[in-house]
Amino acid sequence: MYLQKHNLSKNMNRSKKENKRFYIASIISLLFIFGMLLFLVYIGTVIEKSTDKEIDRQSHYFASKNSSAEKMSIEKAMEIAKNSECMKEGNLTNNYVYNNITKTWWIDLDIEKPGCRPACVVDIKTKTARINWRCTGLKILPKNKFCGFSTYGICKTDKDCIVGGCSGQVCRSVNEKSVITTCEYRECYDASKYGLSCKCVKGKCQWI
Repeated sequence: MYLQKHNLSKNMNRSKKENKRFYIASIISLLFIFGMLLFLVYIGTVIEKSTDKEIDRQSHYFASKNSSAEKMSIEKAMEIAKNSECMKEGNLTNNYVYNNITKTWWIDLDIEKPGCRPACVVDIKTKTARINWRCTGLKILPKNKFCGFSTYGICKTDKDCIVGGCSGQVCRSVNEKSVITTCEYRECYDASKYGLSCKCVKGKCQWI
């Protein structure tokens, strides 16, 4: 009887020890798993931040490549024009337009020449300027001349040419971006008064 009780007590102690070991092993395993999860989360965060930084660097690079390298302010264009051959023929006016296709600024000159509308053309890539007389030879305007302008954008038919500008004074191609102009009314912007239309002439949109 005594031996049975002793063995039973011994077995219970052994069972308690085994259960204790099991609990300890379970806790260690859970702590290990939890630690691994935290480590993976940390690694994922580091990778995500690194990726975001790389994307930011790439975005900055592409933005620089597509914008600052291909744009020039009108103030800078005016400065280049004032130090060019354009000033030998006349003075710059406040009428100007940017041609996104040719990457050039077109600044009207106050030169009187029948059938022509001279402009100082500033190339933003070469940072040089030259005069484009824009003589169509198709129509001589009256003394109080039409003061709109043409961008001479590329066209195939008259349908490719549209009127733009705040006062409808610009003749441009549908393939070009909208032209931003000042918004004031001037009688010389009225193309119909001068019998002019925005059409495609020799592959270029212009008032004729």
